[in-house]
Amino acid sequence: MVTKIMVSQFKNSSKMKNYVCVFILVVLALIVLSCSCKKIFGECDSGEGYAYYKFYLPFTLYPAQDTFHINDTIHLHADFSDMMLDSNSLKYYHVENEPLRCALSLDHLDTVGIISAFPHFTLIVDTGDTHPGGGPGQGLRLMKYLYADNRYKFHVRLIPHKQGVYVFQLSSHSDQLVDFQNMCQSEAMDIFFTLNNGAEANYHLLLQSPDTIMSSISKEMFEMAGGYAFYVVE
Repeated sequence: MVTKIMVSQFKNSSKMKNYVCVFILVVLALIVLSCSCKKIFGECDSGEGYAYYKFYLPFTLYPAQDTFHINDTIHLHADFSDMMLDSNSLKYYHVENEPLRCALSLDHLDTVGIISAFPHFTLIVDTGDTHPGGGPGQGLRLMKYLYADNRYKFHVRLIPHKQGVYVFQLSSHSDQLVDFQNMCQSEAMDIFFTLNNGAEANYHLLLQSPDTIMSSISKEMFEMAGGYAFYVVE
């Protein structure tokens, strides 16, 4: 009789252990499923499964004047925090050591066709780096920021060597993939620019260009590209 009771208890104990093991496995499976689906089924700050960010990077061009002389020095400078304001949500995000994928261009405004003016300027890089990046007339210079102490920095000097009318603009790759939130299926950012806090950038020179592509650029787009137009004289 004792033997039967012990056998029965052993069987019940084994069943209980099996139940416990199955329960633990189910719980672990749910945890793994929850973690793996977090990026897919969660919600972003926007309330949707995706987020689109719109950041404006502040640049300074100085001296801010409409006319330069040959061999003058034009400075382009940026020094901004990695805590950036998203213009869509009006929230700040930590944009930590992202490439940002920006470029600068310098073109003739007094000719027909987009013709790069870089052959008539000396470009000196003081902070960050640049390298050729193709584009219209092979006139793009891809930019690499110096990222240190939670700040992005960039500084170049432009020295003109030929008379003319020129336009400087910034650009960036659209829909750059990022990962700022844990609960988003997908996230992307677009980058635009503000130059000299939105001060006068000689947009009227763009309207006077004989090239219809240049003269048809809206003032809003010109400003979002950090555009600046200027003369170079002797």
